[in-house]
Amino acid sequence: MVCNRLTEMRDQGTSNQVYTGIDTDWTSFAEDPTKNGYRLPSAEEWEYSARYLGTTAPSTGGNLDTDRVFEAENYSGAEALTAGYYWMPGDYASAAYTYWNDLDDLDSNGVPDNKDASDLVAVYNKYVNDFDASMNPMFGVKGTTDTSPVKSLNGNALGLYDMSGNAGQWSSTQSEGESTFSHVLGGDWFNTCYTLQVGYVE
Repeated sequence: MVCNRLTEMRDQGTSNQVYTGIDTDWTSFAEDPTKNGYRLPSAEEWEYSARYLGTTAPSTGGNLDTDRVFEAENYSGAEALTAGYYWMPGDYASAAYTYWNDLDDLDSNGVPDNKDASDLVAVYNKYVNDFDASMNPMFGVKGTTDTSPVKSLNGNALGLYDMSGNAGQWSSTQSEGESTFSHVLGGDWFNTCYTLQVGYVE
């Protein structure tokens, strides 16, 4: 696993490696939380870093739909967080100014197209899933054919790029009912804008 190799290179040994018991197809492993080597984030850690907006309330003068921004005390699971932090709603792509299929999102000519918020922050292929096409008159293929260089688009409040789109991101959290598959988060270049939502889990 890459995390173990990075730890081994940094520490000149294996004593701080987080993952043990990795089988040959990498579907089974144990995680030692007492070790301080490189590791994948949990799904919760990833979501916090993708949704974080800062300690100052977003301006109502910007494009962000501030009526839907969460303060820490109102955010699901925020009891472990300090009040005064602000979090993006779960149906936004990370760093987007409105939710993934907002029919009121305007293009540069002032025409509603529900695409630009995601286009500014994420590399992806289709505007909506085929089965959602009836819900959304803007259904279509964007035509992305590959990943893009990291930092090609806008980053989020923590300076993290490609948290939505480009390449899906593994977490250390295993999928419910599965012992061999970890959550993949953030969507990717060959998928739909639906999967860009920071609250969406594959």
